[in-house]
Parts: sequence; C-alpha cells; structure tokens
Amino acid sequence: MDFVLEPVLSPCYARPELVERALKGRYQDAMNILGPQGRELNLLIVILPDNNGSLYGDVKRICETNLGLVSQCCLTKHVFKVNKQQYLANVALKINVKVGGRNTVLVDALARRIPLILVLPLQLWLLLKTGLRLQNPKRGTVSGGMIRELLISFWRATGQKPKRIIFYRDGVSEGQFYQVLLYELDAIRKKRHHTRLFANNHNDNRAVDKSGNILPGTVVDSKICHPTEFDFYLCSHAGIQGTSRPAHYHVLWDENNFTTDGLQTLTNNLCYTYARCTRSVSIVPPA
Repeated sequence: MDFVLEPVLSPCYARPELVERALKGRYQDAMNILGPQGRELNLLIVILPDNNGSLYGDVKRICETNLGLVSQCCLTKHVFKVNKQQYLANVALKINVKVGGRNTVLVDALARRIPLILVLPLQLWLLLKTGLRLQNPKRGTVSGGMIRELLISFWRATGQKPKRIIFYRDGVSEGQFYQVLLYELDAIRKKRHHTRLFANNHNDNRAVDKSGNILPGTVVDSKICHPTEFDFYLCSHAGIQGTSRPAHYHVLWDENNFTTDGLQTLTNNLCYTYARCTRSVSIVPPA
C-alpha cells in the first residue's frame, strides 16, 4: 500500500456523543473525493482524547460493521509525546498488518522456500481470518458453521484445500475435554494453570535469561505431565517482569502424525508470529 503524506481531508473534531455522525460524514466526504478516481478509503486513523473503553468500542463497531473500514485508534497523550519512536513503531506494526502487510517471517520457513518466493509468495505469509459467533455461556464448543466459513475463506484466498488443520483452543477446562473432542477437531491448548518452571541453577547463564526466568523455547513433557495423555508445558516467551508462566498444551487428537518434537517446534514457532510484537509471546496467536 502506498501512503499519501498529505491528508485527503483536513482533521475532523467531534464530541463523543456525535462520533457516529462524524465517522459516517467523514467517510462520505472521503468517498466523494476518492470515488471518481476509482479509489477507496483503506484506513481511518482516530485520535481519542482518553482511554475511554466505550468510545473506543463505538469507533470500532461503526468502522467495522457499518462502514466496512479498517481503523487505528491512538491516544492524544501518545500522539503529542516528544520521544515516541517506540510508540510509532508499535502503531506501524498494527497498521501494516491491518492493510495486508506482514511483520515477521520464520527464518526456517524462509530458508526452505527461497526458490518459491517469486512464484508462490503466499507460502511465506501468515494471514489470520476472524470469525465471530454468539455463544451460549453454558456451552464451550465452537460452531461448525464457523469452521466451514473459515475453510471456504482459505479456499478463496489460495485456490486449494488446507493439507493440515491444527486447532488451538482456549478457555476449556479438563472436564470439557471429551465434549470439545467430540464436537470440535484436533488439538486443545490450555493456559489456566498454576505451574511455574525454574532452572536448577540460577547462576547458570545458559539456563536462565537476564530476568532470572527460564529461557524462551523451554519445553517440559515428562515428570510433571500426565502419565498417559499427550500434553506438554512450553515457555515460549522471555520473562520481562515477575515469573514466566508456561502454557500447558493438551493434544486430544492428531491425524497429522506429528512427532512430539515436531508439534512442540511448530507451536513454539507460531509464538513468534504475533503481529503487534517483535518478540515471542506466551501463547500461539491464533488461539
């Protein structure tokens, strides 16, 4: 996407109670200029006066459901801050993904697919499609219609069916494992636990990071795991403050014949693909 440095329209100011009228009016004004040129408004940047959750929610609702428009919200205190390089870099990461760009590529995937880069560029992209459904609070299963919708979206984008589906699932207790396995698909990821991992020797720089936590990428799949089920603990992120909490992954069904190391490596690699962060995160972004 090419960014025009000069704004198409001058900034518009509106009181919170008039935000819907202002957004729709500004969108129409922009389309009156861009429409005759065969162009569309791709991105709307909104500067909010304060961290008001209600106003932020209204902006997102109007842009995404009424206007079908990608938006980026910023706070006034950050926009007018003097030293804001880190903040601008973070906003740039968000905007780049929202307009169809990519922020990260796994080195291993890049090295293996260099001959295909010009022919099949989609092979290196991580694109996430979002689906929303109202859910009965007493049932934790995902709608089959949502799965179908996502598969159709994948087909339209790539022209082929997915060879493998890895299903990371959040918010499910151990008592719901059978229900989820029965109504959903392959794998489930569980993070609500109280297990912490520590190095045997905190003075060994090869075993801990500068915060004293275990190194990112540490996996435990024995001793403290279930004796018969396929589960493992993975600490994929570096500790910045406090004690790192590993994610607990339970695999309920695997038709892809993953090796234990293969599935653990895949899960760890996915934790490096979170668009808003240049570091690894604690759980896989698709979850």
